[in-house]
Amino acid sequence: MHKIGGQVKDELDQFIALCNTLVPTTYLEVGARDGIALKYFVTRVLSIRRVVVLDLPGARWGRKGSQVKLLETLKSLDINEPNIPGYKVILGDSHDESNIEQIKEWGPYDVVFIDGDHSTEGVTADLDNYGPMAQQIVCMHDVNHPEGSRAYACTKLFNERRGDYRKSEIIVAPGSRKGIGVLYV
Repeated sequence: MHKIGGQVKDELDQFIALCNTLVPTTYLEVGARDGIALKYFVTRVLSIRRVVVLDLPGARWGRKGSQVKLLETLKSLDINEPNIPGYKVILGDSHDESNIEQIKEWGPYDVVFIDGDHSTEGVTADLDNYGPMAQQIVCMHDVNHPEGSRAYACTKLFNERRGDYRKSEIIVAPGSRKGIGVLYV
């Protein structure tokens, strides 16, 4: 199964196709790790004009040293691709009140993509804090994990909350345990 950053390419491509039908202009990503999937996304959803990224490098769900790679990737968007939108980045905890407030001030966002803390408490806080900032869709990564797996909290929360939204769907590639859950606001 081919991956782009931490995302399954087939799932990411389906997500990009969906976003291109929605024509979003603003995008928030909570948990970008090294930014590889983020770059792939924003270079293919050409309606995006503003990107806000929140990441806690080296945290339990991230990778040690990802901060350097993330910042290099974001910098490359402005240098190498002139049609790519402006971006803001916060390197810090998604549960920190000052980070939440700053991201809220920069919003709202057409698309919110949550792929940060995968613990029950963490993913719940991220959905509660950032989900209301979405105007079109809230997306959660890792919503196809079996019970007992490391990221099962994402799957469980998505299934518990999907009825709270106008519509929901899961984008999942054959054989993938990851999946992208889409909640329509």
